[in-house]
Amino acid sequence: TEMSQFYTECPLYEQTGCVHTAKLFTDEQTYFIGEDIAQHNTIDKVVGKAVLAGADVKNAFLMVSGRLSSEMVAKAVMHQIPILASRTASTCLGLMIAEKFGLTLIGFVRGDTMNIYRHPQRIVVEA
Repeated sequence: TEMSQFYTECPLYEQTGCVHTAKLFTDEQTYFIGEDIAQHNTIDKVVGKAVLAGADVKNAFLMVSGRLSSEMVAKAVMHQIPILASRTASTCLGLMIAEKFGLTLIGFVRGDTMNIYRHPQRIVVEA
């Protein structure tokens, strides 16, 4: 998905502009949204919604609005989500955790650009 479309269908963000958002994509058409004032809660909410719907998060792609801190990366690893991306940067400890556990970690997703920090083999870039 394009980062410009990331906030579509995010009612709390559209109303306030001051919450964090997470979207968990289980395929090209299916995704779940989690919004909260605390970015850590967005992952819990979005994974909870997906699991309750019977979705397989082990083949999902998670995009978040905030920094890729060690806690955010650890949550993705804990849920066995293979790809985590954000419009912002990763912390050093976040990079180390992603490397150790085989998580594809992507930062600065903006327009047509992104930084693939760890395990790029899961990403296909179309020309």
